[in-house]
Amino acid sequence: MRRLWERMAAVVRGRALDRKLDEEMAAHVEMATADFQARGMSEKDAPRAALAALGGLVVTRETHRDARGLPFMETLLQDIRYGLRTLRRDAGLATFAVLITGLGVGASATVFSVVHAILLRELPMADGDRLVWISNSGSDGLSGRTTQTAYLRDMQGKLATIGDAAGHFAFYGIGDLKMTGAGEPERLTGVPVTGNFFPLLGVTLQMGSGFTEAETQPKGPDAVIVSYDFWERRMHRDPGAVGRTLILNETPSRVAGVLPKSFDFGAMFAPGVHVDVFPAFAMSEQTNRWGNTMSIVGRLKPGATAVEAGAEMKVFAQQLAKLYPGQNEFKPEVRLLREYVSGSVRTAILVLSGAVAAGAADAGGESAVVGVGGWVGAGAGGGRDAGVGGA
Repeated sequence: MRRLWERMAAVVRGRALDRKLDEEMAAHVEMATADFQARGMSEKDAPRAALAALGGLVVTRETHRDARGLPFMETLLQDIRYGLRTLRRDAGLATFAVLITGLGVGASATVFSVVHAILLRELPMADGDRLVWISNSGSDGLSGRTTQTAYLRDMQGKLATIGDAAGHFAFYGIGDLKMTGAGEPERLTGVPVTGNFFPLLGVTLQMGSGFTEAETQPKGPDAVIVSYDFWERRMHRDPGAVGRTLILNETPSRVAGVLPKSFDFGAMFAPGVHVDVFPAFAMSEQTNRWGNTMSIVGRLKPGATAVEAGAEMKVFAQQLAKLYPGQNEFKPEVRLLREYVSGSVRTAILVLSGAVAAGAADAGGESAVVGVGGWVGAGAGGGRDAGVGGA
């Protein structure tokens, strides 16, 4: 280890050691020249004989450098110094190459972050691989993909493959809630959810215990669970936020909990939508008469698969159709929630990532070719610098 440190120190102190070596070699040459002259050799031939006897100054110097230092590191430092001189001489070319390379790296990093967030990363929920998206297979817009509340109510706890199911009201409006009475009035976006929505997803509230049983019943007290951003922005991170009252559309609503920062409803269910609050949604005969309004999420029982759940759901839907002949048609489709979240953008993201990767490689190749061409040209015309680099 000590020898290694000495070699590294010799690399750093290379110029000083070279000067010292040159002085020693010059002294040896001088003494050898005097010795040859004393033997009767002419003043012209003696220095040449002295150099030959010592083996040549260049060979001796290189041998000494190899013995005292780290040859590969010295070569690397020489290449770096030559590269810096070349870049300084042609600043325009250097700037162009750096900008193209930086653009390629930046684009690749951005696309990778999107790919990781949507396609690679697991859902930020407990046992997220067991969550499934249960949708209607109708083609009539959002109404064709949602279901009536009666279907959701009847499937809860009655299936062999799905342990439980929850839902959110799909026909919410952006800014449909007006908050007053606490600071500046503000339009909020609220998504009504069933009482078991967050427990089923495996989302643990940062504060509070969620809705009470009474708050999920028809004509029960109004309550909301607020997003982390809303709690931070409008409630100023109040540790006593749970239990406070918000006035929404002129109706008092109790704050039943605060969601964790890691939960983003929009990222999973509504890309681009920022949700502030989640009011409690009561499943009743009245809400069932509203028609197809519910988007449903289920949790598979241990060992069950989405394919098995889909087969069971089809049989179950046929049984419910006979039981409720007046209900809207329900043709269930079941797939993993992770696939639902990434499915609509998966192909586009993969194509985009491939295009960016190809573009970055092409840009890097072009900058390298231009750079090599410029440096070769500079070396050919640079004379002294080219010689130094070759040495």
